[in-house]
Order: sequence, then structure tokens, then C-alpha cells
Amino acid sequence: MFLHIFSLVLLVVLCVPTGLLQAQSPNRTGLRAGPIFSTFWGDFNKDEAAFEQWQGYTAGIELSFALSRAFALQLEASYAQKGATMVSIEGQSGYEVRYRLDYIELPILATLTVPSDGALHGRFCMGPFLAGLIHEDVSGTFRGLTIPKPILEDFQPENGFTPFDCGLVIG
Repeated sequence: MFLHIFSLVLLVVLCVPTGLLQAQSPNRTGLRAGPIFSTFWGDFNKDEAAFEQWQGYTAGIELSFALSRAFALQLEASYAQKGATMVSIEGQSGYEVRYRLDYIELPILATLTVPSDGALHGRFCMGPFLAGLIHEDVSGTFRGLTIPKPILEDFQPENGFTPFDCGLVIG
């Protein structure tokens, strides 16, 4: 249900002309939405577990404050679905354990805009982000049969998922 509502909101956002979302000043306010791809990586043996990429969605708002015609400071707040799918355990296939993690992310970006006379402008951004985990869900199947939730506790990382994260955004 959430995916259908989100897809409808995404369609409306993409259909709204960007001129309606921008003020006449060099500062900007905008909405962001799109796909996000994630997986797990770290200090684990690849023979113990194999993970495939997860596709989720992200949506949020951005506030951009112009420092010059080409440079700006951009603050964002967004919701992001992340996760991964484990497809084998200790070399045995048939497992599919899905980890879905929902975050609120707060990036602080420096942006460089390539000025042009047209309506489209190229933009490069980079900066740190902070993220807070707001929901986690683990579900799975083994050869088409649903794995009961109590058994899935064995698939949880030893210390659970980190409630806070940070990283670097480049785009």
C-alpha cells in the first residue's frame, strides 16, 4: 500500500514544473524523490553469506542557500529505504532473507552549479550526511516456504543494526 501511495506522490512531484518550486531569488527550495540502491558490505567472509542489491526509494526536501552564482550550501531532510537480500548461507542456496531498513537522512552539501542560459543547469554536490534508523524489518523464505519470525532472529547481526550512521554524499 505504501509503495502505491509513494509512487503516486512521486509521479505528481515529477509532473510539477520546477519553476513552481523555485523562488525568484538565488535561494532554492525543492522536493527530491527517486530510487536508491544499497547492499551490505563489511568484515564478513563471502563464503558465510552472499548478499544481493536492494532497491528502495528516497524522498525529501532540499533548501539551497546561494553563496555566489555558482556555489551554494544545500541542506536536506529525506526518508530513505535501504537494505539487502541474503541469497545464500555457507554456500547453500535456496535462502532469501530480506533486510529492510528505513532511515531519516540529513545531508549538508556544498553544490557547484554550471551556469547556462537555458532552463537546465548541471550541478555537482558533495558533503557529509547523518542518518537515524527509524524502522527495521527482516523477512525470509527457504525454497519458497516462509521462515517464521522466531527463526529469523538467528539471521540478525549480533548487535543489531546501528541506530545512527554517517557518510559522504557525492552527486
